[in-house]
Amino acid sequence: MRKLFLFGLLILLMACREDAPSVVETAVPPTSISATAVSIIAPTNLPTPAIEERVVENTTVPPTPVDPNSLNSIIEQVEKLEATYLTAFPPEAGWLYYTLESYDAVSSEGELVTYRGLADTWILEIWTEVSPRATISRQVMLVYDIEGGLWERSAILDNTSVRVLPEQTVDGRVITLDEPLPYLTPHQGLINILREIETGSLYDHTVAAWEENGRYHLQIDTLYNFPIPAENNSTGQSLNGGKMHFVFDIETGELLQQQNWTVNGAGEETLHSDANWSGTAVVTELPLLAAQTLLDAQGLMAEPGN
Repeated sequence: MRKLFLFGLLILLMACREDAPSVVETAVPPTSISATAVSIIAPTNLPTPAIEERVVENTTVPPTPVDPNSLNSIIEQVEKLEATYLTAFPPEAGWLYYTLESYDAVSSEGELVTYRGLADTWILEIWTEVSPRATISRQVMLVYDIEGGLWERSAILDNTSVRVLPEQTVDGRVITLDEPLPYLTPHQGLINILREIETGSLYDHTVAAWEENGRYHLQIDTLYNFPIPAENNSTGQSLNGGKMHFVFDIETGELLQQQNWTVNGAGEETLHSDANWSGTAVVTELPLLAAQTLLDAQGLMAEPGN
């Protein structure tokens, strides 16, 4: 129950932000950059983030609430999707690769941190290598803006996280983790949430699941026992609940979309975050910039003091 509560808060409340680096350069389109020459740092006087209303079309098939006693059958269905995914994209076969378009509502209030506060939508390109112990042995991530400008190059090597770009960070460019990160399929977090709802939760939930055009939709609506006051969250409104919506590809088992919504005291829903994944692939070699990022990360780790 505590995990579910914290998960909800992570969705609804803005995380603490880092201080912004001190200089700015215009992001360079990735098609014309040299892997060893890129230097992207964030601005001194950060502009107010551009906040645009994100239009989301409602699904054509309304969700039908599922009896709590039927939750186990939904969990079994998600587990089947996970098994299909692992068969289609076995982690032992190479680097798991995908791209992710990530939308997170930004607020004009409060102190702006890092480049992520400059816009609400970013494109992430990620390669993950999984160890036989089901941990992340190596991972490379590149982050672009929607115009194709490269803003971040980072890597994970066993229990070390390395930020190659930007060059200035609050908590350091090389961070030692307590232990290697576990490799979790996109399904695991959802399965854990459903099991906590099944065994009893602090809040009231309505769970709905349906199939449409080769997609498996799953929606969890949450009603809080008492509202979260406006002063305790970043929306500026009292919140009565939230909603999570997941979309899977039935044929491959892939998670294609996750949306998180807030619900205010008037029952109005606001999209808080929207993650859209591309098709997963298994590759045996990293492309040039990803491979260079891995080498640069190893170089930073070897520097004195790291």
